[in-house]
Amino acid sequence: MSTLAAIKLVAVLMIAGLLFFGGRSCGVQSAHERNAAQARVMAAKDRALQAASRSFTAFAATFRSIDAHTVAQLAEARRRAELAEYAGGRAAAAEADTALRTRLLEQDLAEARRRRPACAQLFPTDLGDACGVTLR
Repeated sequence: MSTLAAIKLVAVLMIAGLLFFGGRSCGVQSAHERNAAQARVMAAKDRALQAASRSFTAFAATFRSIDAHTVAQLAEARRRAELAEYAGGRAAAAEADTALRTRLLEQDLAEARRRRPACAQLFPTDLGDACGVTLR
């Protein structure tokens, strides 16, 4: 083999080596770029997931707050219904007591008119003239 042929062979091998390693370098570079692009996409998706998680956490807190408020309102409504029922019972008892006392008072006045003629004359004149009240 001559020197010129050896130089050509070395040059061809060098060019082949440059092409091989250059192509390999380009392939590695494009793989790095693809990985970087995928990493950016994954980072964007991660940020979106974190934002959605915070949003869902806020929704959950809001719903828990609404639920607690609703429970408190229901308890207050039950308490007020119990108080209204109690007050209604007390009002009915007071009305019955008032009716009973009125009947007793009317009976006492009627008894006083029957037993004492002076009371029968005094009540209609004084109360009727002074107060505008008439007794039965």
